[in-house]
Amino acid sequence: MSSNNLLQNYKTTVHKVNTIKKVTCENGQQNMNKINIDDNASMKPNLFVGFQTASKKIIPIKEAEEFVISLAKKSREEVGAQDELKSRHLLRRKFWSQYIKEISKVSSLYANVSPGKDHWISAGSGISGVIFSSVATGDYIRIELCISGRTQEENKQIYDFLYQRKSQIESDFGQPMEWERMDDKRMSRVKFEFQNVDVFNEGNWDNMISMMTKVVPDFERSMKKVISTYNKKS
Repeated sequence: MSSNNLLQNYKTTVHKVNTIKKVTCENGQQNMNKINIDDNASMKPNLFVGFQTASKKIIPIKEAEEFVISLAKKSREEVGAQDELKSRHLLRRKFWSQYIKEISKVSSLYANVSPGKDHWISAGSGISGVIFSSVATGDYIRIELCISGRTQEENKQIYDFLYQRKSQIESDFGQPMEWERMDDKRMSRVKFEFQNVDVFNEGNWDNMISMMTKVVPDFERSMKKVISTYNKKS
């Protein structure tokens, strides 16, 4: 549901709450508008003390009012959640635009990649199911080789092939990497990560991108050098 629709629902619900609160005094007795609440929460005024559901169950005035107020609160929260999600998507797209622009000055890895709303962008490695990904969150930014082909068996074979050449890869890269075989999962991963950064804080972006421009080219080169030999073997 769009933010506009949620907002309209919220306004409608508030109107219904106001309708409930209308009280008239007649012959010394208090009368309240009766509200028929059907399964879609539509309400029709009628004179009665209390509220009646579609199943003919009488709901006390206080409980019915609290129920409608809760609907209004839920609609308001949904509007807020939709707006927050939209804001995060816009920030990510803006970040990836700057990231790709700067990375492209030192590497062609993302030359054909467009900025998106997700927390990652990816590019091929030359092997089906094996991709280079840059990942940015509220806690870290990293470059990784994600091995996620069709079968777990093949993914582990590729990972093991790379791991057997771990010393060579890390020597070419210049720093230790994190190796995650993840035996019980289909995918495996090798990554290099910077922590304590936040993609949703634009003040972090220059530092995040600067750090990544220093490691992405070497990560790509050291991995592709070994991956190309696996490709020839297969």
